Amino acid sequence: MLGLTELYPSLSEPAVSLEQCEQLVAELRGSVRQAVRLYHSVAGCKMPSAEQSRIAQLLRDTFSSVRQELEAVAGAVLSSPGSSPGAVGAEQTQALLEQYSELLLRAVERRMECKL
Repeated sequence: MLGLTELYPSLSEPAVSLEQCEQLVAELRGSVRQAVRLYHSVAGCKMPSAEQSRIAQLLRDTFSSVRQELEAVAGAVLSSPGSSPGAVGAEQTQALLEQYSELLLRAVERRMECKL
C-alpha cells in the first residue's frame, strides 16, 4: 500500500498551509453535501429510469468506498506507534464515524421505504 508521500510527493514537504487545508475541507464538505442531495433526489423517485438507478448505485458504491477509506484512516491512527495519548480521540473518532454511517444508512433506507 502506498503512503501519502508516495501518492502526493508534495506532502513530504511542509508546504501545505492551514489555509489550503481549510479550503480543501470546505470543498470536501460541499461535495459530500451535493452528492447526498443528488442521491436523495434520485433515490426518492417512485419510478426511476435506468439512468437514475445507475446514478443511485454509483453513489451508494462511492459512499461505501469512502466509508472504508475513513475507517482505514481511523484504524491507521489507532495502530500508529506512539499514539497512546491520541488513541482515545482516535477511538472516539472511529466510533463517531461508525455511528454516522449507520445513521446515514438507516435514514436512506427509511426514505427509500417511504417512497416505495
